[in-house]
Amino acid sequence: MTKLELGDNTIYCRSKAGFGTSMILWEARLAFDAGAIDHHLLACDSLFISHAHTDHIGQLPSFLAQRQLIGKGTATLFTPPTLGAELPALLNHWGALARTPLDFRVITLYPYTPIILSNRFVVTGFPLRHTVETHGYLVERLQRPLPTKFRQLPSGDVEELTDSPFGPSQSNPASPVFAYIPDTAAEALDELPELVWKAEILAVECTWALDVSQERIDRHRHTTMRQLAQRLHRHSGNHIILFHASASNSHQEFVEASQALMPPSLLEKLTLLPHTP
Repeated sequence: MTKLELGDNTIYCRSKAGFGTSMILWEARLAFDAGAIDHHLLACDSLFISHAHTDHIGQLPSFLAQRQLIGKGTATLFTPPTLGAELPALLNHWGALARTPLDFRVITLYPYTPIILSNRFVVTGFPLRHTVETHGYLVERLQRPLPTKFRQLPSGDVEELTDSPFGPSQSNPASPVFAYIPDTAAEALDELPELVWKAEILAVECTWALDVSQERIDRHRHTTMRQLAQRLHRHSGNHIILFHASASNSHQEFVEASQALMPPSLLEKLTLLPHTP
């Protein structure tokens, strides 16, 4: 995976449209999607899945099986509602075929309902517009530590925390650290909660460097560099990652398109993730 050191945060990521996408907020040990896998992903107990396309979920059985090989505990998979209803049966069937049950649990996240993890991070899912139900995720960091009894829980344990009074509040505010915006039509960006635009790091899908036909955009529901250039001015954080590049455009075309379309204020905080295999 590519390592990005952005301020006080480290991001590990790999993404190529149609082939595989995974991203990790390393200090929090929070992973997003399982379309690509390496040892950094295996170190994460909490995996937030955006949608069911294989380039975002295809490595999930390997992720679970390899964690068991190296003695990791139960992985917690956070999913949108539709996927959450179907995923346990799929993974259990896979484990039965392999004669090796997979160690996981699935927690369904509903839009705009924050969950509090015991490592002081709050994660909220929000809907996007793709060809299947898809969520993006906002990660916030609580400014004060959680009470000791909650700090003893593994980072994936949320049941007791969900209804606790220790979430974002006037007495314990949270700061937006990271926003993950995978596959979506550009119009969904216009509907994002304002807090998403305040994230220190904004990771957003950019599939096409060059303009494509409206028919192609409508069929696949992905974004172009021009569409993002018209919207990213709303971001008030310090870093923007563009990922999910299509192999139909070279990395150099992404560089040239960003330089032609983005104002200097955006270019200085922009990282173009190479679309490596």
